[in-house]
Amino acid sequence: MADIDGVFKASREKFWDLIILATLNIDPDQAPANLLAVVLQEGFLKSRENSRVGLANVGLSDMYANPAKVYIEAHRGEVRSREGVDEVLIEGDQVQGVRLHSGETIPCSRVVVTVPPSALQKIKFNHEAVQKLVFKTSELKPSPILSLHVWGEFPKVDFPYMGFWGTNFHWAFQKSSVYGHEDTKHWTLVASSAVHFEEHDKQKMIQVAEDELRTIPGFESVKITRAKLVRELEATWVPPLSNSSSRLKTRTPVKGLYFAGDWTDTGLPCTIESAVFSGHLAAAAIIEEIRFRSAI
Repeated sequence: MADIDGVFKASREKFWDLIILATLNIDPDQAPANLLAVVLQEGFLKSRENSRVGLANVGLSDMYANPAKVYIEAHRGEVRSREGVDEVLIEGDQVQGVRLHSGETIPCSRVVVTVPPSALQKIKFNHEAVQKLVFKTSELKPSPILSLHVWGEFPKVDFPYMGFWGTNFHWAFQKSSVYGHEDTKHWTLVASSAVHFEEHDKQKMIQVAEDELRTIPGFESVKITRAKLVRELEATWVPPLSNSSSRLKTRTPVKGLYFAGDWTDTGLPCTIESAVFSGHLAAAAIIEEIRFRSAI
Protein backbone atom coordinates (compact mmCIF):
# COMPACT_ATOMS: atom_id res chain seq x y z
CA MET A 1 0.00 0.00 0.00
CA ALA A 2 2.86 2.38 0.80
CA ASP A 3 4.30 1.90 -2.69
CA ILE A 4 0.91 2.62 -4.29
CA ASP A 5 0.53 5.78 -2.18
CA GLY A 6 3.98 6.86 -3.33
CA VAL A 7 3.07 6.33 -6.98
CA PHE A 8 -0.13 8.36 -6.59
CA LYS A 9 1.76 11.15 -4.83
CA ALA A 10 4.45 11.26 -7.51
CA SER A 11 1.95 11.21 -10.38
CA ARG A 12 -0.01 14.03 -8.80
CA GLU A 13 3.05 16.19 -8.13
CA LYS A 14 4.78 15.58 -11.46
CA PHE A 15 1.75 15.53 -13.77
CA TRP A 16 -1.60 16.60 -12.37
CA ASP A 17 -0.45 19.51 -10.17
CA LEU A 18 1.69 20.89 -12.99
CA ILE A 19 -1.21 20.80 -15.48
CA ILE A 20 -3.69 22.31 -13.01
CA LEU A 21 -1.40 25.19 -12.06
CA ALA A 22 -0.50 25.91 -15.68
CA THR A 23 -4.02 25.81 -17.10
CA LEU A 24 -6.29 26.83 -14.21
CA ASN A 25 -3.95 28.98 -12.06
CA ILE A 26 -5.59 27.44 -9.01
CA ASP A 27 -4.21 25.53 -6.04
CA PRO A 28 -4.80 21.87 -7.00
CA ASP A 29 -6.63 21.26 -3.72
CA GLN A 30 -9.19 23.92 -4.69
CA ALA A 31 -9.46 23.32 -8.43
CA PRO A 32 -12.96 22.58 -9.82
CA ALA A 33 -12.88 19.14 -11.45
CA ASN A 34 -15.29 20.21 -14.22
CA LEU A 35 -12.86 22.90 -15.42
CA LEU A 36 -9.94 20.46 -15.42
CA ALA A 37 -12.09 18.07 -17.46
CA VAL A 38 -12.58 20.80 -20.06
CA VAL A 39 -8.81 21.35 -20.25
CA LEU A 40 -8.15 17.65 -20.72
CA GLN A 41 -10.87 17.28 -23.35
CA GLU A 42 -10.00 20.39 -25.37
CA GLY A 43 -6.24 20.39 -24.90
CA PHE A 44 -5.30 16.71 -24.91
CA LEU A 45 -8.10 14.50 -26.23
CA LYS A 46 -9.66 16.51 -29.06
CA SER A 47 -6.73 16.72 -31.48
CA ARG A 48 -2.96 16.63 -31.60
CA GLU A 49 -2.94 20.24 -32.82
CA ASN A 50 -4.73 21.42 -29.67
CA SER A 51 -2.01 20.04 -27.41
CA ARG A 52 0.81 22.00 -29.05
CA VAL A 53 2.58 24.57 -26.89
CA GLY A 54 2.67 28.12 -28.21
CA LEU A 55 4.98 30.87 -26.98
CA ALA A 56 4.35 34.55 -27.72
CA ASN A 57 7.54 36.14 -29.11
CA VAL A 58 6.24 39.67 -28.46
CA GLY A 59 4.71 41.35 -25.42
CA LEU A 60 0.98 40.91 -24.81
CA SER A 61 0.25 44.54 -25.70
CA ASP A 62 1.86 44.04 -29.10
CA MET A 63 0.16 40.67 -29.54
CA TYR A 64 -3.47 41.76 -29.09
CA ALA A 65 -4.07 45.10 -27.33
CA ASN A 66 -2.45 47.44 -29.86
CA PRO A 67 -3.75 45.55 -32.94
CA ALA A 68 -7.26 45.61 -31.46
CA LYS A 69 -7.04 49.39 -30.97
CA VAL A 70 -5.87 49.86 -34.56
CA TYR A 71 -8.71 47.68 -35.88
CA ILE A 72 -11.39 49.48 -33.86
CA GLU A 73 -10.19 52.92 -34.90
CA ALA A 74 -9.94 51.86 -38.54
CA HIS A 75 -13.64 50.93 -38.39
CA ARG A 76 -14.81 54.31 -37.07
CA GLY A 77 -14.54 53.29 -33.41
CA GLU A 78 -12.92 55.19 -30.56
CA VAL A 79 -10.65 53.77 -27.86
CA ARG A 80 -10.26 55.68 -24.61
CA SER A 81 -7.70 54.59 -22.05
CA ARG A 82 -7.64 55.61 -18.37
CA GLU A 83 -11.39 56.24 -18.38
CA GLY A 84 -13.65 54.89 -15.67
CA VAL A 85 -17.39 54.20 -15.69
CA ASP A 86 -19.52 55.21 -12.72
CA GLU A 87 -22.88 53.98 -13.98
CA VAL A 88 -24.51 52.04 -16.77
CA LEU A 89 -27.65 54.04 -17.56
CA ILE A 90 -30.81 51.95 -17.76
CA GLU A 91 -34.42 52.98 -18.29
CA GLY A 92 -36.96 50.24 -17.75
CA ASP A 93 -35.33 47.19 -19.35
CA GLN A 94 -33.26 49.02 -21.96
CA VAL A 95 -29.69 50.35 -21.86
CA GLN A 96 -29.42 54.08 -22.53
CA GLY A 97 -25.68 54.71 -22.14
CA VAL A 98 -22.87 55.07 -19.60
CA ARG A 99 -21.76 57.83 -17.25
CA LEU A 100 -17.99 58.24 -16.83
CA HIS A 101 -16.00 59.26 -13.75
CA SER A 102 -15.55 62.65 -15.40
CA GLY A 103 -19.31 63.18 -15.43
CA GLU A 104 -19.57 62.82 -19.20
CA THR A 105 -22.52 60.77 -20.45
CA ILE A 106 -22.16 58.64 -23.56
CA PRO A 107 -25.55 57.64 -25.00
CA CYS A 108 -25.72 54.20 -26.64
CA SER A 109 -28.12 51.31 -27.11
CA ARG A 110 -25.65 48.52 -26.35
CA VAL A 111 -23.01 48.11 -23.63
CA VAL A 112 -20.61 45.18 -23.20
CA VAL A 113 -19.14 45.23 -19.69
CA THR A 114 -15.74 43.52 -19.72
CA VAL A 115 -14.15 44.71 -16.47
CA PRO A 116 -13.09 42.19 -13.79
CA PRO A 117 -15.44 41.43 -10.87
CA SER A 118 -13.66 43.79 -8.47
CA ALA A 119 -14.30 46.72 -10.85
CA LEU A 120 -17.76 45.51 -11.88
CA GLN A 121 -18.95 45.68 -8.28
CA LYS A 122 -18.13 49.41 -8.17
CA ILE A 123 -20.35 50.27 -11.17
CA LYS A 124 -23.92 51.36 -10.52
CA PHE A 125 -26.73 49.58 -12.36
CA ASN A 126 -30.17 51.09 -11.76
CA HIS A 127 -31.84 47.72 -12.22
CA GLU A 128 -32.60 45.33 -9.38
CA ALA A 129 -32.13 42.08 -11.33
CA VAL A 130 -28.78 43.20 -12.73
CA GLN A 131 -27.59 44.34 -9.30
CA LYS A 132 -28.39 40.88 -7.95
CA LEU A 133 -26.32 39.32 -10.72
CA VAL A 134 -23.40 41.65 -10.01
CA PHE A 135 -23.58 40.78 -6.30
CA LYS A 136 -23.09 37.09 -7.18
CA THR A 137 -19.64 37.86 -8.58
CA SER A 138 -18.43 38.64 -5.06
CA GLU A 139 -18.14 34.87 -4.66
CA LEU A 140 -15.34 34.82 -7.25
CA LYS A 141 -11.91 34.99 -5.64
CA PRO A 142 -8.77 36.32 -7.36
CA SER A 143 -5.79 34.07 -7.97
CA PRO A 144 -2.43 35.81 -8.49
CA ILE A 145 0.44 35.14 -10.87
CA LEU A 146 3.93 36.33 -9.99
CA SER A 147 6.68 36.95 -12.54
CA LEU A 148 10.30 37.63 -11.61
CA HIS A 149 12.39 38.98 -14.50
CA VAL A 150 16.05 38.35 -13.70
CA TRP A 151 19.40 39.35 -15.19
CA GLY A 152 22.78 37.93 -14.27
CA GLU A 153 25.04 34.96 -14.88
CA PHE A 154 23.12 32.12 -16.54
CA PRO A 155 24.22 29.18 -18.67
CA LYS A 156 23.29 29.21 -22.33
CA VAL A 157 20.85 26.39 -23.09
CA ASP A 158 19.14 25.29 -26.30
CA PHE A 159 15.54 25.31 -25.05
CA PRO A 160 13.20 28.27 -24.46
CA TYR A 161 11.62 27.21 -21.17
CA MET A 162 11.63 24.74 -18.29
CA GLY A 163 8.85 23.43 -16.06
CA PHE A 164 9.41 22.42 -12.43
CA TRP A 165 7.64 20.44 -9.77
CA GLY A 166 7.95 20.54 -5.99
CA THR A 167 9.22 24.15 -6.19
CA ASN A 168 7.94 27.67 -5.47
CA PHE A 169 8.40 28.75 -9.10
CA HIS A 170 6.75 26.61 -11.75
CA TRP A 171 8.25 27.86 -15.02
CA ALA A 172 11.43 29.55 -16.27
CA PHE A 173 11.61 31.18 -19.72
CA GLN A 174 14.87 32.05 -21.48
CA LYS A 175 13.79 35.27 -23.21
CA SER A 176 16.58 35.31 -25.81
CA SER A 177 15.26 31.98 -27.11
CA VAL A 178 11.59 32.99 -26.84
CA TYR A 179 12.04 36.33 -28.60
CA GLY A 180 14.78 35.17 -30.98
CA HIS A 181 17.09 38.05 -29.98
CA GLU A 182 20.55 37.28 -28.67
CA ASP A 183 20.76 40.72 -27.04
CA THR A 184 17.81 39.83 -24.76
CA LYS A 185 19.71 38.62 -21.72
CA HIS A 186 17.13 37.97 -19.03
CA TRP A 187 15.08 35.02 -17.84
CA THR A 188 11.53 35.16 -16.48
CA LEU A 189 10.47 32.93 -13.61
CA VAL A 190 6.73 32.40 -13.12
CA ALA A 191 4.74 31.21 -10.11
CA SER A 192 1.08 30.34 -10.68
CA SER A 193 -1.51 30.70 -7.93
CA ALA A 194 1.21 32.61 -6.10
CA VAL A 195 -0.54 33.16 -2.77
CA HIS A 196 2.51 31.62 -1.07
CA PHE A 197 4.54 34.67 -2.14
CA GLU A 198 2.21 37.35 -0.78
CA GLU A 199 4.59 38.43 1.98
CA HIS A 200 7.83 38.17 -0.03
CA ASP A 201 9.61 41.33 -1.18
CA LYS A 202 11.88 41.47 -4.22
CA GLN A 203 15.08 40.59 -2.36
CA LYS A 204 13.45 37.55 -0.81
CA MET A 205 12.18 36.49 -4.22
CA ILE A 206 15.68 36.80 -5.70
CA GLN A 207 17.02 34.52 -2.99
CA VAL A 208 14.26 31.95 -3.57
CA ALA A 209 14.95 32.07 -7.32
CA GLU A 210 18.70 31.54 -6.93
CA ASP A 211 18.23 28.68 -4.46
CA GLU A 212 15.81 26.86 -6.75
CA LEU A 213 17.73 27.44 -9.99
CA ARG A 214 20.96 26.14 -8.44
CA THR A 215 19.36 22.74 -7.91
CA ILE A 216 19.16 22.28 -11.70
CA PRO A 217 22.15 20.55 -13.38
CA GLY A 218 24.20 23.18 -15.18
CA PHE A 219 22.72 26.06 -13.16
CA GLU A 220 24.77 25.54 -9.99
CA SER A 221 26.63 28.85 -10.45
CA VAL A 222 23.64 31.05 -11.29
CA LYS A 223 23.99 34.58 -9.93
CA ILE A 224 21.17 37.14 -10.20
CA THR A 225 22.45 40.72 -10.39
CA ARG A 226 19.22 42.55 -11.21
CA ALA A 227 15.51 41.74 -11.06
CA LYS A 228 12.06 43.17 -11.73
CA LEU A 229 9.13 41.79 -9.78
CA VAL A 230 5.63 41.84 -11.29
CA ARG A 231 2.59 40.74 -9.29
CA GLU A 232 -0.72 40.24 -11.09
CA LEU A 233 -2.98 40.04 -8.04
CA GLU A 234 -6.14 39.43 -10.09
CA ALA A 235 -4.60 37.36 -12.86
CA THR A 236 -7.52 34.92 -12.91
CA TRP A 237 -10.66 34.22 -10.90
CA VAL A 238 -11.67 31.12 -8.95
CA PRO A 239 -15.36 30.15 -8.74
CA PRO A 240 -16.64 28.33 -5.65
CA LEU A 241 -16.46 24.55 -5.83
CA SER A 242 -19.73 23.00 -7.04
CA ASN A 243 -21.25 26.45 -7.69
CA SER A 244 -20.71 28.26 -10.97
CA SER A 245 -23.58 30.77 -10.63
CA SER A 246 -21.06 33.52 -9.78
CA ARG A 247 -19.88 33.31 -13.40
CA LEU A 248 -22.48 35.40 -15.20
CA LYS A 249 -24.06 34.65 -18.56
CA THR A 250 -23.37 36.87 -21.55
CA ARG A 251 -26.95 38.06 -21.81
CA THR A 252 -28.69 39.99 -19.01
CA PRO A 253 -32.32 40.89 -18.18
CA VAL A 254 -31.66 44.32 -19.74
CA LYS A 255 -31.84 44.73 -23.52
CA GLY A 256 -28.51 45.89 -24.90
CA LEU A 257 -26.49 44.96 -21.81
CA TYR A 258 -23.95 42.12 -22.01
CA PHE A 259 -21.15 40.76 -19.86
CA ALA A 260 -17.82 39.48 -21.16
CA GLY A 261 -14.49 38.55 -19.62
CA ASP A 262 -12.54 35.51 -18.54
CA TRP A 263 -14.69 35.26 -15.40
CA THR A 264 -18.01 34.92 -17.24
CA ASP A 265 -19.78 31.62 -17.85
CA THR A 266 -17.99 30.40 -20.97
CA GLY A 267 -17.50 26.81 -19.83
CA LEU A 268 -13.73 27.35 -19.88
CA PRO A 269 -11.33 28.08 -17.01
CA CYS A 270 -11.04 31.79 -16.13
CA THR A 271 -7.98 32.37 -18.32
CA ILE A 272 -7.25 34.21 -21.57
CA GLU A 273 -8.97 31.55 -23.68
CA SER A 274 -12.19 32.22 -21.78
CA ALA A 275 -11.75 35.98 -22.24
CA VAL A 276 -11.43 35.58 -26.01
CA PHE A 277 -14.38 33.20 -26.23
CA SER A 278 -16.53 35.54 -24.13
CA GLY A 279 -15.90 38.31 -26.63
CA HIS A 280 -17.13 36.08 -29.44
CA LEU A 281 -20.22 35.18 -27.42
CA ALA A 282 -21.04 38.84 -26.79
CA ALA A 283 -20.52 39.75 -30.45
CA ALA A 284 -22.73 36.85 -31.56
CA ALA A 285 -25.47 37.91 -29.13
CA ILE A 286 -25.43 41.49 -30.44
CA ILE A 287 -25.51 40.37 -34.07
CA GLU A 288 -28.43 38.05 -33.31
CA GLU A 289 -30.32 40.91 -31.65
CA ILE A 290 -29.70 43.25 -34.60
CA ARG A 291 -30.92 40.65 -37.08
CA PHE A 292 -33.98 39.90 -34.99
CA ARG A 293 -34.97 43.57 -34.77
CA SER A 294 -34.31 44.06 -38.48
CA ALA A 295 -36.64 41.19 -39.28
CA ILE A 296 -39.52 42.67 -37.27
